[in-house]
Amino acid sequence: MPFTKCFGMVIHMKKVIALLVILLAAAAAVGATVLQRHFARVPENPPSTLGNTPGNINNGGVFCEVGDEIFFANPYDNEYLYKMNMDLTGVKKVMDVPVSMLNGAGKFVYYYQKANGSATGLGYVQDTHGVTRIQTNGKKPKELDKGAMTSIMLIGNALYTEYYNKLEDRMNLYSISLDGKDKEILEHYWINPAGAQNGNIYYNGTENDHNLYLYNTQTHQSVKVYDGDVWYPTPEGEYIYFLDVADDYSLCRISMLDQSVQTLTTDRVDLFNVRGSYIYYSRNSKKEPALMRMRTDGSETEMIASGVYEKLSTVGNYLFFRGFGRYDTYYILQGGPVMIQNFVPVEEKK
Repeated sequence: MPFTKCFGMVIHMKKVIALLVILLAAAAAVGATVLQRHFARVPENPPSTLGNTPGNINNGGVFCEVGDEIFFANPYDNEYLYKMNMDLTGVKKVMDVPVSMLNGAGKFVYYYQKANGSATGLGYVQDTHGVTRIQTNGKKPKELDKGAMTSIMLIGNALYTEYYNKLEDRMNLYSISLDGKDKEILEHYWINPAGAQNGNIYYNGTENDHNLYLYNTQTHQSVKVYDGDVWYPTPEGEYIYFLDVADDYSLCRISMLDQSVQTLTTDRVDLFNVRGSYIYYSRNSKKEPALMRMRTDGSETEMIASGVYEKLSTVGNYLFFRGFGRYDTYYILQGGPVMIQNFVPVEEKK
């Protein structure tokens, strides 16, 4: 074979090989991008998914069940994000940021972070306030939105929140997608999204009345459910539990089957939570303030502890609560005799 022809074939082969290398590299890059997007995406939740219980969110959202773990704001460590097993063992710090309004679903935890100059590490998430998503293993924190928010509830595949609108100088109801890409104003007035059940939000009026309303998150329509002076509507089972403002904040419930209303206690109530067959509430009294427990039908009322308490949170088999305005925290088992124990979480070192 003549040298010139052989040389030309070699040059041609080199060009073919170079082209193949380029094509393979491009395919690898595309594949890597597709894989990265696949693993980075937030899997869809069933429409009925709730990120926490209504009662917990109305009490600040400082505890939350996610899978077989409990996430909580540690009052003894600047309200930083911690987690532990359902039996309260295996305490571990997740993030050096002060958190509240904890929500969780799948492999993610969502929380509201207050601005805190004393927080350390991980750049941007330390010097802002807003809602952040993080994996349950403590990795890949992602800021979803900045701003002043109060109540936050994950419903299905969005976060619903009372969001401060600077232009209107008021709280509005917003939805934020779980990847943070979409944010939408839903109503130009204050709706507390904590009272969620089956993709709906039960809320009390804040404009011209305190009636009970139902907001449909799919149709974005509200309908009146009950004429009354309602506060903190909390759905549990077939009932909506609420404080009757006109009746000195007594605790009542309304049946969603026949709209019958029952007064459960005439005590003046500051805060309450409902879980299973029990209601826990903070009794407001000048002479005998106390944390109380009763059955959901109002029977078997008993005192848990004298004094003023807040952050009534139910997770697993426990009720957690704090001294009002203090960080001392206690817990009891939700059923059986009342045996108060101190909750002092200590991180277990490896």
